[in-house]
Order: sequence, then C-alpha cells, then structure tokens
Amino acid sequence: MFVLKRFHFLKLICCITACLMLSSCVSYQTPTLSSAESSESSITSTSEPTFEQTSSEEISEESKPESSEETSSKPESSKPASSKPSSSKPTESKPKPSEPESSTPPKPVTYPKSPKGLNTVYLTFDDGPTPMTPQVLDVLNEFGVKATFYVVSGPGAKYADYTKRAFDEGHEIAIHSACHDYKKIYQSKDAFFEDFTKTQNWIMEVTGSGTPTLQFRFPGGSSISKKWAAPSVMNEILHTAQSMGAVHNDWNVSAGDATYPRPSKDRLIQNILPAAMKLNEPVILMHDSKDNKNLCAALREIIPVMLEAGYTFDTISNIKNPAQHRIYSESGTPASGGGYVKRQFGA
Repeated sequence: MFVLKRFHFLKLICCITACLMLSSCVSYQTPTLSSAESSESSITSTSEPTFEQTSSEEISEESKPESSEETSSKPESSKPASSKPSSSKPTESKPKPSEPESSTPPKPVTYPKSPKGLNTVYLTFDDGPTPMTPQVLDVLNEFGVKATFYVVSGPGAKYADYTKRAFDEGHEIAIHSACHDYKKIYQSKDAFFEDFTKTQNWIMEVTGSGTPTLQFRFPGGSSISKKWAAPSVMNEILHTAQSMGAVHNDWNVSAGDATYPRPSKDRLIQNILPAAMKLNEPVILMHDSKDNKNLCAALREIIPVMLEAGYTFDTISNIKNPAQHRIYSESGTPASGGGYVKRQFGA
C-alpha cells in the first residue's frame, strides 16, 4: 500500500514537473516570435516608403511616363530602380526642344562698316508656314526688312493665312516642296517637277498672284546626298529648271537650326553673324519651325547689327550671284556652283 502511494506521489511530481517545463518553453518562445514579427514589420515600414520615394524621384527627374495609370498598375513601380534596370529613358528618346542659354553672355563683337548699297543680305526661312511664321513676320516688321519664305504647301495648307500675310507685307514666297519627302521627290525628274508644280500652284492660289514664281530651293539643297538623289537625276532636274527659267538658291550661311536640340539664341547668333559678315550677298538659311523657339530673339540681335554694318535686306529674286551648291553640267553630273563673293568695302 505504501509502495502504491509512493508511486502515485512520484507520478504526480513528474506530471507537475512536465507542466512546469512546458510552461517555461512557451514563455521563452513567445518573445522570440514577437521579436521576429516586430523586426519584419520594421523592415516593411521603413523600406517600402524608401523604395517608393526613390522611384518617384527618378520619374520626376527624368520626366513622367506618358500614362500614369500604366505605371500605377504595375507592381514593379514600387520596387527600387536598382532591382530592375530600365530599358529606356524618356529623356534619352525625346530630344530637348532647345539648348539652354549660357550663363555667361558672349563677348560683344564689333564688325567693320561698309558703305550702304554695296552688300545685301537675304534672310530665308524654310518649311513654313507654321505657328512660328507670324512671330517671324512681327520681327521683320519691327526693323522694316524683307525676307523670303520657301514654303511647304502640304503641311502648311492649314496655315495658308500666314503665307498670305507674308506676301501682303512685301516678302517673297518661293517654292520649297509639297511633301518634303526626299524619297518621293528625287525618284525622277518628273516626280520632282510634279511636286514643284503643286507648290507653285498653291502659292498662286493663296497669294492671289497671277504670276507663277520660278524661285525655288531644293529640299536638302542641290548638294543633297547621293543616297537620296542620284547625280544623273539631279543633273536632269537642274537642266530642266534652267531651260524653264527657274532659279534655285541654296545658302552660303546656315543657322544650324534644323537639328535637335534646337540652338540657343547665342548659338544662332554665333552660327550666323561671323559667316554672313564675310560675304557680299549672304543667303542665310533658317527654319520656320514651331519649336525653333530662340529664332526670333536671335533675329532681333542679328538684324540691327547687319544694318549698322551697312547691309541692306532684300528678297531672293533680286540676288546678283545666286548661292548654288550645284549647277547643271553637260558632263552628265552636276558641277559646283557659286555665290560666295566676298564682302565689298568700296574703293
């Protein structure tokens, strides 16, 4: 009996001991789990906002995507930029509209004067009419000077009123193209003059002039790459133009404003003035493009400088020595042209 009671007593002690050990294990493990959960929660709360902030900053610096809905629908947008490199950047695929202006203004340059009437400048604007045309006309009117607009009649049709205004204000409207598509225009002589005639007729219709203009500028210039115009085709075009009395003018001074980013005001001035001041009849190539934002500001500085230097301004029909990169040759391929007479200073 005693042995039995002792056995039950020992059994009871073992049960109590086991319960105490189990309780001790549970109380030890619970803080560990709680600590882990707290640590994980801490990582989530501090890291995710950081990732989102980084992503937001990169978008604002590089320009926002075209569709914000598309960005927000992708879970990757909340990940750090370093976890998945971007395949392309909007700022790299879309060129800036213009160069930033230099913080240091260029040093003023003094050009020698020549007697009036000896040298004439021809301001020419390609590819209009565009929303920029009225702004250019306003600048020309400010200084009372005339210019020539080589128009593209296809895209320019919706701005025909600007061409009419230019004509009414005494500027010359000349032929550039109907489509400005090198591949189409330079397929053959016939293709070129089909395009030529479309623009010629459009100018007469818009301006109300009863006389078809025979002044034109080749899209890309008469020295355009062989990639677009075979020399034999160009020579045929030049021959036909010559026989019909049409006169082409290329340029001997370029504003360099047909590329991106569009030049700053100071760059335009630097591209134009030093070169123009060396010539008797500078024919300055500029582009009447809506994003050529700095052109008018540059003109406001270029025109008075050239007037002060003794130049007069005129329209292209009155040029004495046309600026021509290429001219017709009986050899079958175009020959080099002219139009680079040096500036005159008198006796």
